[in-house]
Amino acid sequence: MTTIWLGLPLYVWSMISLAIAIMYLFVYPRKQITPTTAPLKRLLLRWGHALVWILMSISFVVRGSNVVVANMLALAALGMYLGFLFALSTTRTSNS
Repeated sequence: MTTIWLGLPLYVWSMISLAIAIMYLFVYPRKQITPTTAPLKRLLLRWGHALVWILMSISFVVRGSNVVVANMLALAALGMYLGFLFALSTTRTSNS
């Protein structure tokens, strides 16, 4: 069980991930979210990327004590990120 990754303690990685998550709470693809956007796509576009980083932050915190749960959280973050990318790539912009 390691508490350091790439030379930094896991709690530092968790704080970095949390800072990125907070940034993505305010920065999101506004042009893609229109009144005609499907509800699931709207949810993924608005909250998906922030949730990815929140899951990663929790994964770093848990990794010190339970690697299996941390890996499941990281895989959930990957799934959320793929969902976000799919929603982003299949949604037209409001200018189109």
